[in-house]
Amino acid sequence: MKVLVIKSSPRKKGNSNTLADQFIRGAQEAGHEVQEFDCARNRVAPCLSCGGCIRTGKCVQKDGFEEFAPMFVEADVLVFVTPVYYFSCTAQIKCLIDRFFSIHFGEQRENPKVYDKRTVLITTQGQPSLNCTLPTMEMYKDIVNFCKWTDAGQVHALGVLEPGAVVGTPYMQEAYELGKSL
Repeated sequence: MKVLVIKSSPRKKGNSNTLADQFIRGAQEAGHEVQEFDCARNRVAPCLSCGGCIRTGKCVQKDGFEEFAPMFVEADVLVFVTPVYYFSCTAQIKCLIDRFFSIHFGEQRENPKVYDKRTVLITTQGQPSLNCTLPTMEMYKDIVNFCKWTDAGQVHALGVLEPGAVVGTPYMQEAYELGKSL
């Protein structure tokens, strides 16, 4: 199975990337092929809502999304990994998600691989309450439903604000086990 892990933390060694690495380890140990795309390191501009993808079949912008799009299409599993910033996912991953429009309504719109996917959500946040993560979880659920994908699991690490705070928590094992269970 091809797994695409989409990281979005500006902190290269931040808590969400640490959990992503644990998930990757589990998925690789289970024999899955894993690719990574880091939104914070690959510039992906916001959608222009220009309709160019509908007319030409592809997004007209030339940026990191050109590398991402074929990885997205070929993946069997999409893993969204984000810290929660002020009740939502990072701007980096949101720009990427908005650009999915060009895949769903461009030349790939008839490709069944675009719709036959399992998904995972991994979040981290400094607050100890899940309430701050609920808007991100709702957005994820709505995207999964709209795209007719299947949620394969979620990990929500709470109360892990400082870099490295997630290390030694049960969330590490939870992310690993989720990767291994695919």
